[in-house]
Amino acid sequence: MAEDCSTNQSVAGSWLGQYFYPGGVAGSNFEAVFVQSGSALEGNILDAGGLGEARANGSFSYPRINFRKVYIAPGYEPIEYEGTMAEDGKIVIGYWRIVLAEEKGIMYGVWIMYRDGGEEKFDLQKLAAEYPLDEEMDKLRKKENEKQPLQVGN
Repeated sequence: MAEDCSTNQSVAGSWLGQYFYPGGVAGSNFEAVFVQSGSALEGNILDAGGLGEARANGSFSYPRINFRKVYIAPGYEPIEYEGTMAEDGKIVIGYWRIVLAEEKGIMYGVWIMYRDGGEEKFDLQKLAAEYPLDEEMDKLRKKENEKQPLQVGN
């Protein structure tokens, strides 16, 4: 049976994923559900590991996705996500960053998600290791350093 191309070019639906810190250090797994209207998207994200539920708002124009995640629980900085959807619409991979309060710099890393219920299982750790984090983060560091000093970590 042929795949529905409209599904391939929409981010709407359920996703499973994980984010990673620099050096390929695994972060939390997450579940996300996105609703898309035109290029606007909104959704709910549930992070494992105690971070809890968050709301997402942003945009998706195939193949690019951009959104801001804001945790419901107080005390967490908003997280900016950008990424690219694979041609088959089954996986999205990209970068996340947090601009820390009080000019403490930024934190950043890689995130990956795949459609929930898909038959394929992805080696997320391998994909994160293969994604050009260092090169892209060097660009981001240079851009951010023009604005403020960079500190990675807590």
